[in-house]
Order: sequence, then structure tokens, then C-alpha cells
Amino acid sequence: MTQTILEIQASARVDGSITRRLTQEYIAKSIGANVITRDLNNGIPLLNAAWIDANTTPVGDRNDAQNKFWLVRMN
Repeated sequence: MTQTILEIQASARVDGSITRRLTQEYIAKSIGANVITRDLNNGIPLLNAAWIDANTTPVGDRNDAQNKFWLVRMN
């Protein structure tokens, strides 16, 4: 069975981060592992009721506010 590693990087410091270095050392030793990486330094979209409404409304049915919110959040 293949090992899966969920790598969550939460340090805002990219260069010089000890936790990032340690994580990479661990992953390097996990030969053949499937690695899924999430880096919070890249930003995460704000999830709230407006996002849910815009996301769950079909594109053709969105109102102007939903379209504007969707474009701002996703770009």
C-alpha cells in the first residue's frame, strides 16, 4: 500500500523556515510516497455565505453581485 502524506505548510516565511526544511527532509526519506501539498502562504480564499451563494449558483443564473464577488475572489 502506498503511503500518502498531506503536507500542510503554514509558515509565512518561505526562505529560512525550519518547519519547511524539516518537512522536506521527511518527505525526501519517504520514497515512493504520494505527497499532497497545501501551502497557506499562497493564500486561501475567504469562505463565507457570499462565496457559497456565488459558488452554488449556476454561472448563467448569477446576479451582478455574485459575478463580481466570484471574479474578485478567484483571480
